[in-house]
Amino acid sequence: VISCGGIDQVDTTNARINWSYLDPNNDLQTNFQIQISTSSTFATIVKSVAAPSNTNVSNTRSLAIAQLTPNTTYYSRVRSYNVENQWSAYAVCSSFKTLVNNVIVNGTCGTNLTTKNQCGNGLASTTEPDTANYNWVCLGSNGGQTSPQCSFPKPTVATNGLCSTADANICTQGGSAVEKSTTATQYLWKCPGLNGGQTSPQCNFPINNTTTSDGQCDLTTKNECTNGLLIPNSVSSTTDEYLWQCSGVDGGDDSPVCNLSKVIIPTISLTKDPKVTLNKGGRCTIKWDIQNIPSGGNCVLRGFDVNDLNLTKK
Repeated sequence: VISCGGIDQVDTTNARINWSYLDPNNDLQTNFQIQISTSSTFATIVKSVAAPSNTNVSNTRSLAIAQLTPNTTYYSRVRSYNVENQWSAYAVCSSFKTLVNNVIVNGTCGTNLTTKNQCGNGLASTTEPDTANYNWVCLGSNGGQTSPQCSFPKPTVATNGLCSTADANICTQGGSAVEKSTTATQYLWKCPGLNGGQTSPQCNFPINNTTTSDGQCDLTTKNECTNGLLIPNSVSSTTDEYLWQCSGVDGGDDSPVCNLSKVIIPTISLTKDPKVTLNKGGRCTIKWDIQNIPSGGNCVLRGFDVNDLNLTKK
């Protein structure tokens, strides 16, 4: 079923034909034909326009007609072609008259709008849409003023909820998952429709259908894993390194042996300079002050040719 939506954007040589399309079997519009005549009976066709071949016109509902004669009354009609290779009957539109040359025309928004970008007078120029509306202005001609902003509500398309088969609690269409629950073997949820669309049937996904994941080492802290769990019997160490392994998850591989270098505690040594000479039986006390010795560090006094056990640390 096709019906004419009116004529707009009329100036001296141009006009736009608008129509609506509805097929009871939901077949798509695949082509259209617009005829322009100076006769109300369409005895003489001055223009006949169709879409070029291989053009997707399933959502086309308007067409600009150019190279008309100024100050002339025209009649128009439109029909559509569907995927079943069927032409609709012609829908006859109202007559329109092109303007006289050099007439100042102020842009005006169309009345009783049936689609976006319709103008009562002038040519449409789209502006930034908002979430709910298409917006545009209608440009004047021959020095005429531009209209205020025109608006037409965006259509709301009913979308049915659709379950994901790739993961649990995910909807590939519609809103976010609702009515989520689990059984011993399955995740359960539903996907709500949008804009009047239907909620999905019960969605389900196996709990044991998980993706394998390999164990991974945390190389900043000993015996830690960024993925998987520490394997207790893998923990060991050498003089210089800590060693461990991380288990895979859900059938994933265990990590290679993880290793982390131990912190080496430095040994600080003092040597005899200047020389100290002791007479037999004499006694000498040596004092030193060493800063920033790490916890657990050792100071060893060497090179004084004396028995270390008789040295006093202070």
